[in-house]
Amino acid sequence: MRTTHRQAFAMAATLLLANASAMAWHNHDRESACETTAETMYRACRYDVRDDYLTTAANCANIADRADRKACYREAATVRAEEMDTCKDVEEAREEACEILGEDRYDPDPLLDE
Repeated sequence: MRTTHRQAFAMAATLLLANASAMAWHNHDRESACETTAETMYRACRYDVRDDYLTTAANCANIADRADRKACYREAATVRAEEMDTCKDVEEAREEACEILGEDRYDPDPLLDE
């Protein structure tokens, strides 16, 4: 049976997410629920930024003009750096909120997005 690139990517993503989940679960003993949530959301943000960057880079690869293609890659890298900074800023704000609001669990609906 031949594995396609899409299947290989799906398997790798599944393993990566399982590992990230296990790491987050492992950290729950050392951090408060609020800190664990802040860290896990930070990781999710970084994965989203990487996904957006790679999607943009794939689109850049299809630009025929070399100078325009390079400019596209540079812009994608700039946006990626800015968005990674934003992820860190949001994590820090979440951690500050943990200190203000408390560290206890509050039983959210896991199907709600943020």
